[in-house]
Order: sequence, then C-alpha cells, then structure tokens
Amino acid sequence: MKTPSDAIRWGTALAGSFIVSDLRGGTVGSWVVCGWFTDDPVYRPLAEQLAASLAAIGAPYDLACVPKSPGSWESNTLAKAGRALAALERHAGKTVIFMDVDYTATGDISWLTEAPGDVAMQMVARRRKNGSARLAPSAQVMVFKPNEAARRFIEAWIDLGRQPQPGDTSEAFLTLACAVPEVSISCLDSARVASVLQHSWASRRGPRRMSGFWREIANTLRSLASRRALDVARG
Repeated sequence: MKTPSDAIRWGTALAGSFIVSDLRGGTVGSWVVCGWFTDDPVYRPLAEQLAASLAAIGAPYDLACVPKSPGSWESNTLAKAGRALAALERHAGKTVIFMDVDYTATGDISWLTEAPGDVAMQMVARRRKNGSARLAPSAQVMVFKPNEAARRFIEAWIDLGRQPQPGDTSEAFLTLACAVPEVSISCLDSARVASVLQHSWASRRGPRRMSGFWREIANTLRSLASRRALDVARG
C-alpha cells in the first residue's frame, strides 16, 4: 500500500537559478484537484501538506509549482485565473476542483464534482448599513466542468485582470466574470466545504494584501491621475 509520500510524483521545472517541483498523485479518474504554489517557506510546506492529505483519501491531485512573478503579493494572487485555465488544459475532459493550497483535506471531497452548472464556488452574502446587499464570490475552492462555458468564464476572468491596480484582488475580477452570458454558476455549501477542507489561511502568514486605508489612498491617487490626464488631453 502506498503512503502519502510515495504517491507524490516529482516533476521538475527550471525557475531562475533553482529547481522547483510539482506535486502529483492519487487515483486517476474523471476528476482531479488542482492548485498552484510558489516554492517558498510559506507555500511549499502547505502544498506538501495538502498533497499528503489528498493522497490519504485517495483523491487525484496536480499541484503546480510555479516561479514567483515579479511584483507584489497581489500581482501573484491575480495570476490565479491563468493557473485555472492551465489546469483545465492539462486535464481536458475532467472536472477540475481548483483550490488554494493552504487547505488540508479531512474527508471525502468527491461530492464537489457533483455541483450543478458549469462553474461552482462559495459565495458570501453581506448586507450593508445603507440597506443594499453585496454578493461576493470566493476563488478559494472552485469547480470547473469540462465544457466550453467553464472555459469562457475563466477566459473572461483573465481578460478582466490583465491590468491590475493597487488594491485589486482576484475575487474582484471573479465577481465581474460572473456576468458572462450563458454560463451556469452554482453556489457551494460553505458549511459542507468547511467540514471536509480545513483552511490554514496562508495569507495571514506571508505578505499581507493592501489594507482598506491604503487601498482608499491608492484609489484616490489613481482617480486624480486619471483626471489630470483627461484635463491635459482636453487642453
């Protein structure tokens, strides 16, 4: 019987001056868990922990180790849509459970593949003080079916995030992508997800994203710059 460590197949890819390795294993089937991570002291151990937990429950997985892109923590996070599309291309014809690597599987997750629609994700509903409501989708755990609609959704997500600005997040562009026509999106049961996937919240360990205060400053400066450019154009 294979142990979790035996189930890890190491692939190599050159990144800068060092070798990075993917984590793959599990039983091949009609679905696969995919994710990605950078080879650093925060994310490599988390990815290995996720791989071991998936191997322990017999879930197929493909966790890609990628070089860290130049720029901020946010710019690396915004690459998530591109990694999702790459996962679909690597596993054509399979349902892909695409998730962050700072999770540990504690129970059967195969039920995620039975989610209706082309794309499934968790959503958080918030009611604002002014009486309006906000529905915020989460990119932490997503399900993509092997069809053209799911691909169009991801491509729209990518296009929307091609020019990120300070304070932008992957979820912001994900929200906009939900308006893509003729794509069926379903909401995963967050409580059920939490019962089989334990979240480690890696973002709280590594570099933090821009705070609300500094995001407002950045947005204000960007707005002023745009107005100045418009004034110059008008002469």
